[in-house]
Amino acid sequence: MSSEQDEDSGGGIDLETMRGRDWPSVRQFNVFVANRLGGLADVVRRFETTNNHIVSLTVRRFRRLCHHSVGAERSGTSQGDLRAGELPVTESDLLVVKLPEDAAAVADLQSAAGGSS
Repeated sequence: MSSEQDEDSGGGIDLETMRGRDWPSVRQFNVFVANRLGGLADVVRRFETTNNHIVSLTVRRFRRLCHHSVGAERSGTSQGDLRAGELPVTESDLLVVKLPEDAAAVADLQSAAGGSS
């Protein structure tokens, strides 16, 4: 590691992932259910009888439907678990970034990603 980088700079990290990608990503499952009592329970119930655990969950509620973003411990079996309950599901890869406490870190990230700050 060069003397210009501190130990949290990430300069010494090999970004090759287990899937052969050169960027770290997390698989997220997007489940759409009717906005009614028990909708979230239908999603969670898919994982109760498996050896798979929900590690993140975001719920967005709209007038007639709810969008549940689910991150699971074993993403390889999660889609099958959700489809077994006949739930409409899509998947997407997320890039997860740990930002330093420096206030300029978000602007630097946006700049590196091609966005504006």
